[in-house]
Amino acid sequence: MVHVTCLAHVLHRVAEDIRSHFPVVDDLVANVKKIFRKSPHRLQIFKTLEPDLALPPEPILTRWGTWISAAIYYCEHFESIKHVVESFDSNDSVAIKKAQDVLKSQTLQANLIYIKSNFECLPTAIKQLQEQKLSLFDSIKITETISGIVKKLQGQHSDSIKTKLDSVLNSNTGYKMICKISKILSGEEESMTNLGLPEDMTLDDFSYFKYAPITSTDVERSFSKYKNLVTDNRRSLKLDNIRKSMIVQCNF
Repeated sequence: MVHVTCLAHVLHRVAEDIRSHFPVVDDLVANVKKIFRKSPHRLQIFKTLEPDLALPPEPILTRWGTWISAAIYYCEHFESIKHVVESFDSNDSVAIKKAQDVLKSQTLQANLIYIKSNFECLPTAIKQLQEQKLSLFDSIKITETISGIVKKLQGQHSDSIKTKLDSVLNSNTGYKMICKISKILSGEEESMTNLGLPEDMTLDDFSYFKYAPITSTDVERSFSKYKNLVTDNRRSLKLDNIRKSMIVQCNF
């Protein structure tokens, strides 16, 4: 068995590092989120002023890549969001005043452009890695593509982001092992010598790695389903009914 740190988590940690370098963008995302939270009146104003625009995303820091997606949204719809936010009275809320001040920042627009042009691939890659029945070769190819993009980064924050990605990948010893196995499966590597593979693995074992997952997505999905099923208010659920419910939840 080869233990691999979830690659979606790895990319999310890189996304967290990116977020730390752009506090102005983070302020915009956080304060606009507060403006519309639990405020039907402001939501109605938004829909009136921008009827064809989706509501601002509400990123959750524990959800992979959502902050990057939010920054991309503000880059694509900057003028529309600015128009809506500036229509509000700054005395109504601290968040409105902060958002209006952030929108006047000289660095905000440049930061949004940099994030969209260089990191738009991250949320897409994280989403692709979560797909079921993804081959090991394709999973590794997605990760290597992101690694190649990050290595080409320019700018004052590029070195830190490169270092972060190298750090999380190099510490993931299982990923290095799984990359070697993938090369054998794809025919890139024709020799088994000097690969440092586990000695207890048989030749037949390698064939089962063709669709080996390198994310913990399916496991976490199962936890969520179990938690939803086995709640405190279910006091008379029989084992047979649990089995049938799990079949429905996992297959339909």
